[in-house]
Amino acid sequence: MKGAALISGMFLVILGSLSCVPEEEVVKTSRTPTPHLVREYPQREADGSVVLVQQWSDGRYTKTSAEQGAALPATATPRKEEPELGKSRTNPIPLGDSLKYGDIEVTVLRVASRSLIGEKGQWKIPGMDYWEAPSGKRYVVVTIRLVNGGSPDKTKLYNTIDFRVVGSKGRIYEWPVLEPNLGNNLSSGEFFGGSSVSGDVIREVDADDSALVLIWSAGLGVSRYFALE
Repeated sequence: MKGAALISGMFLVILGSLSCVPEEEVVKTSRTPTPHLVREYPQREADGSVVLVQQWSDGRYTKTSAEQGAALPATATPRKEEPELGKSRTNPIPLGDSLKYGDIEVTVLRVASRSLIGEKGQWKIPGMDYWEAPSGKRYVVVTIRLVNGGSPDKTKLYNTIDFRVVGSKGRIYEWPVLEPNLGNNLSSGEFFGGSSVSGDVIREVDADDSALVLIWSAGLGVSRYFALE
């Protein structure tokens, strides 16, 4: 009996000691997903070589050598925007058309080229009664009309010096102090809204200059362009 009791006690002690062993802590680890290829495309490098670029799901980009002659994806060539009509020397308003800036509308009515303004005569004085273009020069006579579309109670100023001419040479022909006169020069003045004025703008240009364009200084830092041919 004593032996049986002893064995039974020892068994209880072993069970008690086993119950005191702490449980194993389970650490849950999140498994990182394997990156996958999103897309692959050819790309031309600065040295002209072609490589394949791989885009991965984890945000990385890698490159590998491409086979000789690998085609690049077609890319659209950006379309060069044409300047708005009349706002550029290269895209002027066509001859005879009108252009308005603010309240003022300008129209080139006609253009003429002359070597002589006025008529020579025994009692005619050069520079007063007639003007003869120097060798290699010619006069361009531009007849324009200005219309004031503003209030009939307010006036606008106009002046021939606001009009210049430029040609294919890129040289700008300004208003001459002694402008030749056919008796209809635009000169300068003031007019009310609802009225119009017309007159000639005469500029001396190189005889061999072409593709002439009239430049109108329409405002502070604002220019508009009219084809004269």
